[in-house]
This record gives sequence, C-alpha cells and structure tokens, in this order.
Amino acid sequence: MDYISWLRVPNGVETEIIGITEAESMAAGYNAAMHSSDAKYKVYLHQDVFILNENMIQEMIDIFEKYPEYGMLGVIGSTKAVSDANYWLSWDIGCTDANNSLSQLHIRISNPDEIEEVKAIDGMFMATQYDVEWREDLFDGFDFYDISQSMEFQRKGYKVGIPHQNRIWCNHVSGSSKLKDYEIYRKKIL
Repeated sequence: MDYISWLRVPNGVETEIIGITEAESMAAGYNAAMHSSDAKYKVYLHQDVFILNENMIQEMIDIFEKYPEYGMLGVIGSTKAVSDANYWLSWDIGCTDANNSLSQLHIRISNPDEIEEVKAIDGMFMATQYDVEWREDLFDGFDFYDISQSMEFQRKGYKVGIPHQNRIWCNHVSGSSKLKDYEIYRKKIL
C-alpha cells in the first residue's frame, strides 16, 4: 500500500484500491475486483509486488492510448507459445526486479523499443484497458490464471503486450512458490 500511495496520479485520473482476500481462486478474486469497479484501466497485482516506478500509471495510460488494440500489458512474458505450457521457464521478454528470499534479482531479458506482442504474461502484474471475464470455471486455483487470461484476451481479438520500461515498473518479492496444484492446471491449459 505504501508503494501504491507514492505513485504519481495524472491530472484527471482517480485511483481506487480494491483488496480481495480469501478468494477461492485468483480468477474468482480478479472477477470480483473487475465487477466492483467501472474503471477503464485496471491493474491486477499480487500482494507481494511493489510498484517501483512512480510514473507507471502515466506510462501505462500512454501505451494503452497509443495502442488501443492492446487489451492487456505485463512486465514479463513469452513471445512464443510454449508446447509444454511451462511458461515460467520460457519468459523471453520483459524486465522486473525480483526477490526470492535468498537474493535480489534484476531480471532484464529484453526491453522492447516501445511495445511487443506476446502470447502470455506473468500474473505478478497484469494491466488491462478492457474487461474480459476471468475463466474461474476452469482455473479454480492459483496457477495458470495468467496464461488463461492472456489467451482469453487474444480470443476476444485484443493483443497482449510487454511495454518498454524506462524505469523498472515493479519488484516481485515472491519467496519460494509452492506449486502444489501446478501440474493439474498445466494439463488443463494444454
């Protein structure tokens, strides 16, 4: 919340924070948030992601206004479909800082010139300018909701992209993932 409070809010823009706790799944929680706001731009953010770039809101709006065909943006993603659906091993574009509780990482895979279309984005940070229903009917847990949502946006005719980041947008302090039901949802996405 502190990091969000430090963001520069452009003139004419209002911000709203919707915290969803104890959701049955990521998709269910994100649907609840989406339906409770009429905002054009929405940012879906893990509780362990900290926004570092205080100009992120303006930069995001600028990208969406310039490229209305892009429905969703992320900070890290894959330009290729991954045959075994292990996207987290195949991210090939984007930038983020991350902390896995052992060390601070500066992940700089590839920073697009302006924006690059991708097949999927990581769910740590997902920004949208259109509302597309999250598939809580299929992804009723906490894995692959992000890959699914990337596919849903593309099915609706929107592009999904990774924008250029002059300054890194966020830091993901993730610790170690449990991946308890990862295989179940990986098979579903396939």
